This record gives sequence, structure tokens and C-alpha cells, in this order.
Amino acid sequence: MGRLISILVCQWRAYWRGFARSGKLTAGNQGVMLIISLLVLYKYVRALSVAGNELPRGKTAMLERLLLVLFLAWLFPLLSASRLSVTTRSLHQWPFSLTELFVLKAGSLFVTPFAWLVLIASVAIVYPIAQSPNPLAGMLASSLYILISWLFGLTIAQLLSISLWRKLFVLVVIVVTGTVAYLGQGSTINLQRLSFAPARFVAQAALGERLTLNVLVLAVLVVVASCIALWSFRFSLEHFESPAAKTTRIQRLFVGKMGPMSAKDVRYFSKLLDPYFGVFAAALGCLYLVIASEPQREVFWIFIILIFFPNASLTFNSFGLDSRQGLERYALLPISGREIISSKNIAYSAAMVSQLLPLMLFALWRLSVEIVAYGILEAALVALAYLTWGNMIAVNQRFKMEFYRFSSGGSPIEGLVGVIFGTLPGAIAIQLFVQGLWWVSVLMLFTYATFYWFSSIAAGRKVDRGLLITESR
Repeated sequence: MGRLISILVCQWRAYWRGFARSGKLTAGNQGVMLIISLLVLYKYVRALSVAGNELPRGKTAMLERLLLVLFLAWLFPLLSASRLSVTTRSLHQWPFSLTELFVLKAGSLFVTPFAWLVLIASVAIVYPIAQSPNPLAGMLASSLYILISWLFGLTIAQLLSISLWRKLFVLVVIVVTGTVAYLGQGSTINLQRLSFAPARFVAQAALGERLTLNVLVLAVLVVVASCIALWSFRFSLEHFESPAAKTTRIQRLFVGKMGPMSAKDVRYFSKLLDPYFGVFAAALGCLYLVIASEPQREVFWIFIILIFFPNASLTFNSFGLDSRQGLERYALLPISGREIISSKNIAYSAAMVSQLLPLMLFALWRLSVEIVAYGILEAALVALAYLTWGNMIAVNQRFKMEFYRFSSGGSPIEGLVGVIFGTLPGAIAIQLFVQGLWWVSVLMLFTYATFYWFSSIAAGRKVDRGLLITESR
């Protein structure tokens, strides 16, 4: 155990030394994220006061909501602290047992300030429980609940590093969303009465109701969550696909000499969590088209814009998932900078088509061909606008992104302006479609195609001059 503690202490020192350096807070928008976290924590403290006033009167609704928030909050630090935790591939080289490797991996996730903020929020749940009729039992139950939440978040973070489980996770999210939407349409079921069972166990224990049963169930859930977390860790160590094999499989979808590079980028995009929000938005759009008695064309067009928003980092920071060695390899390849930019743009377009295609197919089923054609025109406008802005800033504003994590970095001002620039033509197109002026959107398409053409040329020249590698140093 002493050698594990030494490694964790070294990680702690390395992180906080870097965090204290000038500019560390601005890198990856960590300063902005920290400020937002503190504001959320302030609102959380006010909610704790409300829960403390309600518990003595036997009301547990606010406490259960706070416990559910904590359960979800534990996912954030575990999914975002990738640079600090030891990578799965490097763990194979360490002469430790499975349990020791698990402790090392899990312990390294507590280095970030975000993990400590969630931990502080978890400890603060003791305040309202202390006002309950049975505070000791409530504190014991809440401690077991927090441990379950942490183990669950750790399991999800480990399973998301595996391709098959990422697909299953997306499927589960779609099914759960569809179920909730279906239940919401029913007149006999009130969704507000549904609650998160482990949180309800804690609330009942704090009130002294079925005390032994609730604590026993939570203890059993801790054991089950521990076994699942250890299993998922072992599974992530033993099962990871060869990057070369995955690239070869995806490469079949592309042609030309840029095909392998585009296939590699698509594989990289699938390892970033942001695009899965686009998949989620597409699933919501499909669900709307299925359950709506008379789906509105404007809502269909708005969903197209929403799908593009989570994928902004794929073009605004198209080199962010490339390693430094990969960037240097671009300079050695017998291809031009514009061809490199084109391969990135093709990969982005392929990612967007894969997310938009199900929505278009459902729209063909419920709406007219004309409305779907307008949707395709709108999607082309938005894609060209996002690509234009992305080509303008991707080379000069590259920041490192991590696999299986949410993107975080770059200038928030440029990101906001880019989203507005990319969304604006889609919003204008919707207004033109409603007014029957679709031909104006065709003129806009040629205009944005021209913008994209010049942006790809300018970005390609920057790559040829080696600015990309210079920015990465």
C-alpha cells in the first residue's frame, strides 16, 4: 500500500504544481468551469436549507432530489479527469495486482478540484439529515448511498472506454427516454410520483421508517456496486480493440488517398463524448416524429440545428484529438495542407450524416418529401457554416482533447461566436422555408460554399507553413 500512496502523492503534486502555474486556469476553460461549479454549489447549499426545514415535518421530496443530483454529479469528475488518471494501456506495465491497480486508478481521480467539490457536496448532505427524526440512521444510509454513487460513476467511466458498451449505453439512454416520454403521455401515470429508489431508502431511514430493511438494502447495493466496478475495471484492462483494426474497418466507407485519414478521424470522433449528445438529440427528434399526433415541420427543422451544436468541437478543434507525433507525421506525408483539412472536413461530414440520417428517414415517414428536402438544404447550410468557422480557427486555436471525455478548452468567446455563426444560416433558412422563399436558401448555399472554399484554402496554407505543429508545442 505504501508504493500506491507514493504514486498518488506524486500525481497530486504534479497536478497542483501545474494548476498553480500562470495560465493553467485558462487552459481547457478550467477557470470558467470552476466558477460555474462554485455557483452550482451555492445553489446546492440553499437547497440543503430547504431540505433541512422539510425533513422534521416528514417531507422528503427535496432531500430525494438532492440525492439524485449527487448521484449524477459523481459522473462529472470521473468522466472528465482523464489526464490525471493512469491510462488503461499503461496499467498493463505495472507490477501490481488487480486490486492494487484498481485502487491506483480510482484514487488518481480524486486529484482534481472538481472531485473534491462533489465530495464536499456529498458530505454536506449530512446537514438536512441531522434535522430528521432519526439522524444517525440517515447519516449511515447516506454514506452508503454516496459510496454507491461513486462506484456507479466509476463503472460507467470504465465501460465507456469500450466500444461495445458505449453503443449499449446510447441504446439504454434512447430506450429510457422513450419510456419516460411514453409514460408522460399516459393519463393514469404521474411521473412526478416516480422517485429514485436508493434515494428513497435514505429518506425513509432518516425518518425512521423500515430502518433495518433500508440500511440492509443499501449495504447489499454497495457490495454489488463494488463487484461490478471491479469487474468493469478488469474488463477494460482485458478488452480493448486494436486502433489499426478499427481504422481498417471504417476505412471501407471512404475512397481516395484521404480515405485512411478520414477513417482515422471518424474513429477518433467516436471516442469523444460530445457527439453522443448529438446522437441523443437525434433520438429525441425521432421520438418526437413517432409519438406526435401531427408533427410540426418547424420542430423537425429545429432538431437539425440542435444536432449540430454538440458536435461543434469536431470542427472547431479538428486537430485536438491528434497526438504531437501525429501532427509531426502530417508534415512528413506527401500531401498538401489543404488535403489534410479536407480529410478532417470529410470525417466531420460523415459524423453528421450518420446522426442526421435516422431523423431524415423518420421525417420521410411522417412528413412530406418536400419538407425533408428543405431539411437537407438547411443541414448543408449549417454544416458549411460550421466547417468555415472551424477551418478558420482549428489550426491556430488547437487544444488537446482526451478520448472518452467531454471536450474542454479553447477560447469561450470564439466558441460562442462560432456556434452563432454556424446556427444563423439554419435559423434564417427556417424562416425562408415558412415564407416559401426556399430559393433564397439556395443562393445562401452557394454563398456559404464560397466561404468554405476560401477557408479551406487559408487553413491549408497555414498547415503547409507548419503553424499547426508550432501551435502544439
